[in-house]
Amino acid sequence: MKRSRIRTAALVMCLLVGPVRGQDSKPYSREAAEKSFRALVAAKDKDIMDVMKNDGLVCFADSLPFDEEDRFLTIELNRPGYWFQDKKPNADSSEEQGSFYDGKTEFPVTSPASLHFHVWVNQDWDTMVDAYMTEAEWHSYGHYERNNGKSVWKTYGSVPPEFRFSKDKDSNLGATSVNAREDGSTFYASKKYENRKNGTTAYEINIRLSTGRYKETWTPDKGEAFSSVGNCYKAKDFIRTTTPAKKTK
Repeated sequence: MKRSRIRTAALVMCLLVGPVRGQDSKPYSREAAEKSFRALVAAKDKDIMDVMKNDGLVCFADSLPFDEEDRFLTIELNRPGYWFQDKKPNADSSEEQGSFYDGKTEFPVTSPASLHFHVWVNQDWDTMVDAYMTEAEWHSYGHYERNNGKSVWKTYGSVPPEFRFSKDKDSNLGATSVNAREDGSTFYASKKYENRKNGTTAYEINIRLSTGRYKETWTPDKGEAFSSVGNCYKAKDFIRTTTPAKKTK
């Protein structure tokens, strides 16, 4: 689908000057948002099918401080695959000797990651934060062991892998200070972009993964912040139920 930049500009204006009603502008309705998502699933929309196939989340607000009738969010973040020894100069390793595959020496490691965090309105999507495998990684600590001729990953301790992404500037988004992370407990993303008052607006989202509860915040450098709360669900589980699932994990 073609991304609607006009809609994005209108959203920024609403966040700065308050809700503005137009011919195509209607108050947010969670019922309309869920109906729109289910219609895309029924139509087997490729982008929504990818969200479900990749175990992604769909998020619906309780209410919004601006008029976007059927707005919802989708988040796809791949899980770690094969781990690679982190040989960056700042990688912290407590073992200077040994091999990554000797079954005992612990090493800092990374795994390629990709993130697709999108906002949907009127069954079309725009990018909130996208990160690709050339610029985003999962981080952990451990080693590989040989088991029946296969390499088996063994994490050191019980700390879950951490996803990290940071970009000073994203020309495609027209944004700066773009960040995202996930640590097994929370998902967080943020960015800054120019607003219509020749200033900047900072966007943030925090999701508690155990319950799916989230909060979005828009903070202009001049003026009051706007916020919204809601719930995220595993997309494939949500569509199977008439009552939304209670957890994302």
